[in-house]
Amino acid sequence: MTNRKQTSQKFDATLAAKTGGHFFASSVAEWRTNADPAALIKIMQTGGFPFRVWWVPVPAEAHYSIEHYSPKVEGATPVASYGFEKYGEA
Repeated sequence: MTNRKQTSQKFDATLAAKTGGHFFASSVAEWRTNADPAALIKIMQTGGFPFRVWWVPVPAEAHYSIEHYSPKVEGATPVASYGFEKYGEA
């Protein structure tokens, strides 16, 4: 495995409103959703665990499965990872 640095992304905070989708983040301790990626990242960083952020192209109220910490929705896309560098993976 390669040691990658924390992903630094510029997010379009209006993307959720424009498309009806949402951002999803998960760690070993929790998962959360939010239309505002900056707010979601800030909340997840307080947990102290590595996490990934996904763009999910359905409304946050939609029902979908979560398997291996990732949303199982057609078109769901991982967009950032935080905190994995200290474990030697990203």
